[in-house]
Amino acid sequence: EMGVRVDSVRPNGMIHVTGRKLVSVDRNREELVFRGWLRSRDVGADNSVESWRVADAALEYRSNGRIARARDGLVG
Repeated sequence: EMGVRVDSVRPNGMIHVTGRKLVSVDRNREELVFRGWLRSRDVGADNSVESWRVADAALEYRSNGRIARARDGLVG
């Protein structure tokens, strides 16, 4: 689960949302950024939306830890 905020609403009712989740573990910082479009009718009574209902969903992972560093070769 991830909280998001409404960035914009198009005249046709489509809603653009963005959310971030930050996690720090052993001096490593990880960030997940989520973006996508949804319809107001897909928002449930508890203010949640199932991920399969989000159009053009994008989930970006950023890290300054060991997993983020590139290694030589095809498989690290």
